Amino acid sequence: MQALTRHQLSFISYDPFADERIDPTNADNLFRHPELPDCIHDAVVRAKKLIGPLSSDELTQQAGALTKMLGDGQVYTAHSLDAEPGRDYIPAHEPDCLTAYLHYVQHEIPAERRAALFGLLALSLAGEIANTLWPSDTFIAYMSPNASPPKDDFCDTQQDKAMQERVSDLAIEAVRAIGFGEEFQAALHELETKRKNSERAKKTHKGKEPLFAAYIEWALALGNNHPYRYQSHAEADFLDELAKTRPELHKLAAASTPEIMRKRLHKHCGQHGLPYPFPKKP
Repeated sequence: MQALTRHQLSFISYDPFADERIDPTNADNLFRHPELPDCIHDAVVRAKKLIGPLSSDELTQQAGALTKMLGDGQVYTAHSLDAEPGRDYIPAHEPDCLTAYLHYVQHEIPAERRAALFGLLALSLAGEIANTLWPSDTFIAYMSPNASPPKDDFCDTQQDKAMQERVSDLAIEAVRAIGFGEEFQAALHELETKRKNSERAKKTHKGKEPLFAAYIEWALALGNNHPYRYQSHAEADFLDELAKTRPELHKLAAASTPEIMRKRLHKHCGQHGLPYPFPKKP
């Protein structure tokens, strides 16, 4: 068998999309394995949402790349000490190393892919838990001749305690990985929302161009000898007049329309060297 990295080895017998021990479909089975930390159930559910359905081969392939990223991330994390004077240690757990790697490579990894990497890491840690608690024949054969004995052979109290501590540590790291991944996912969602809102605003403003043009024409026709002390009064009168004479344009008005009209008028006067018709500029 081809040599596997540690993270690939997690999936040698563990398929998170079929496994019923760590993520059972029936709630009654959640407590069938008291040796599992409670937090790992939820971590696996959330991890699968981050990464989406993948086959065992796809998980194994991507886990190989993940191992390299984490190795590089350890180096980049060590460099962060230079930027944090007075600190003599570094956060060197795997979620921290993956974060350091992603920050270092910046746009080499697409934003929409970053959250999935943390989901993959969490599933890899869950697979390591499965290998620790229930080592399969395939896993034991791969690890031979230095394989750990099956769980049923563990009778030493110290060995049991060490195994449970390891399982607990892996579960905690899986939860941390999910937290990091969901943070990246939330940031991406926020960027997408801002982009869509910006595009929507541009389209909306473009559709209102006839209204803005009508206001500019109306305001410039006032000249400087008009009764308006405040531009807001003029804007209100313009919209009232528009409702009577050009209702199709008045329908385009919204709460932010007066402010935009003011900015457009100011820009138009500046571009064409025209005197601003109101005493107070925006």
